[in-house]
Amino acid sequence: MKIQKQKVEEEIEQLFEKAKKLQKNNPELSRRAIRKAFKLAMHFHIKLRNKKRFFCRKCFSLFTSKNSRRRIKNKTLTITCLNCGYIRRYKFK
Repeated sequence: MKIQKQKVEEEIEQLFEKAKKLQKNNPELSRRAIRKAFKLAMHFHIKLRNKKRFFCRKCFSLFTSKNSRRRIKNKTLTITCLNCGYIRRYKFK
């Protein structure tokens, strides 16, 4: 079981790399890769940890400076997806 989980973690890592490469030329394929990685992580109960900050949970688009807005206010990082309007907030110290 652990071997299978390690293979899935590697595949998720590869899918995120693929999504980063495809973002400029073909954002739709990038979204598909992220969606597939997200579903694999949910199915095998794998935490995405820091990768969660790099994509929108609603439309699965990879956050770039062109399709997202980042604001810091009162020790809170707010990331707004400009494609779908989803807002994500992170508190920090």
